[in-house]
Amino acid sequence: MSSYAIRMVRSGIDAGVMSFDPGKGHFWSVFPKPPWLRAQSGTWIRMVFSTRAGTRPHYIELMSTEGSVARLPDMPFEVGKTFKGTILDAGLWGWFAAPSGEFDASILSAPAPRPFQIREVGGPSFAGLFVLQVDLLTFEIKDVESGETKIYGFTGVGLTNPGPKSLPPVMPGMDFSGPWNDFKAPGWFTVTDFEGKAVLTSATLAVGSSISKNSFSFAPRENTNDEFWVDGLDLQTGRTLAIPSVSRVSGSLSLPPPRHNVRFRGL
Repeated sequence: MSSYAIRMVRSGIDAGVMSFDPGKGHFWSVFPKPPWLRAQSGTWIRMVFSTRAGTRPHYIELMSTEGSVARLPDMPFEVGKTFKGTILDAGLWGWFAAPSGEFDASILSAPAPRPFQIREVGGPSFAGLFVLQVDLLTFEIKDVESGETKIYGFTGVGLTNPGPKSLPPVMPGMDFSGPWNDFKAPGWFTVTDFEGKAVLTSATLAVGSSISKNSFSFAPRENTNDEFWVDGLDLQTGRTLAIPSVSRVSGSLSLPPPRHNVRFRGL
């Protein structure tokens, strides 16, 4: 099961069950169609507002060919929980819709989190100008249930503690292969769904040692720059050949580009 089942009730009257797909399809539908909802199916978008005071609460907006039709609180939803949904009127030509009422929603079922594993394959890093660090690392992610794995590249730039002035302005380092780390991701994730922004915070204690403290956040939630589906994973890595340091590197995880077979036909 990869969708939420959401029961909708208004004024004490059962109004149908919504199927809400939180994955890449962004599809929703409700059966039977409530008379107060302007559409029976469509897609959804996640709305985010940032201000100087911080990020305002996010919400889900249900869309259709008729424009915006309703709003839900942000995911994830928990089975047994209830919340209020907002009904939207037609607005101007189906857009700029305004709230016109509320309905009660309860979560009947939800996609269960799925088990994955991640390990560092290795890669170089460079500390320069005493405070900057560049990481060019490789990770492998495994779907525990299917056994499928994918290789991701992590490229990032961040800050590190100043090194001794007696050292060269650029100091290379090298990470080696580490153990598998268990984590869980939303039930609609597959092994190819972890691309995007990632943040790696590390504290290396000794040269050539695997003794380190690492926190890895990745799989960004849609339309945000600072929230992740996998947040603050305690990442165990392999040996590191680098001077002891503390760093915070912001970058991205990406899959390698697809290979293209090129054939040359001669005469």
